[in-house]
Amino acid sequence: MAPMKRPARPHPEREGTVSISEAARRLQVTPKLIRRWLGTRKLNFVQIRGELRIPLEELMPLVDQRAAAPRQRLRRVPK
Repeated sequence: MAPMKRPARPHPEREGTVSISEAARRLQVTPKLIRRWLGTRKLNFVQIRGELRIPLEELMPLVDQRAAAPRQRLRRVPK
């Protein structure tokens, strides 16, 4: 029998952020669209060890907006 692997622990620096692919999955859009929003600053990001991560506080208003009106275009929520 093969040895059991332990589940990976989340890295403490990445806590409170999601990857581009995870953000795309949550918003039900393509990763390409997420990258476009990052490039045009419609969505803010942080870079952790060379990886672009999206803070959850940036993403959650868009997720909530998407859940409320799934057929409408997403707009950035003012702070």
